[in-house]
Amino acid sequence: MTKDLYKLLKQLEPNRKTDLVFTTKSGTQIKERKALSICKAVAGKAKISSNAFLHKFRHTYATILVQRGERLEDIKKLLGHSSITETEIYAHHKPDQLHDKVTHLDNLIDLDKKGQS
Repeated sequence: MTKDLYKLLKQLEPNRKTDLVFTTKSGTQIKERKALSICKAVAGKAKISSNAFLHKFRHTYATILVQRGERLEDIKKLLGHSSITETEIYAHHKPDQLHDKVTHLDNLIDLDKKGQS
């Protein structure tokens, strides 16, 4: 979570006595099962028909980072992956960038001379 987002969320409840952002009504940490049930309830209200899982937020975050051109090594660190291989599953989300890489080969071929021969 970015520092700015954390500050914004903390402003929603300035008298909060915990550093936790998402808590139960009594101020304790939300357990994973409760967070999942909240996620599924929100998805239901939004009429999202696919399975709603908390891990999808993590996947979406990584995908957005890849699409914005962040390095896989940096994404690996942010996600806490132990191996770059785990992070490489997100690399397919930026195929359009590959077209730019291929055009670098155009400089190797002089198309004008090739057309004259």
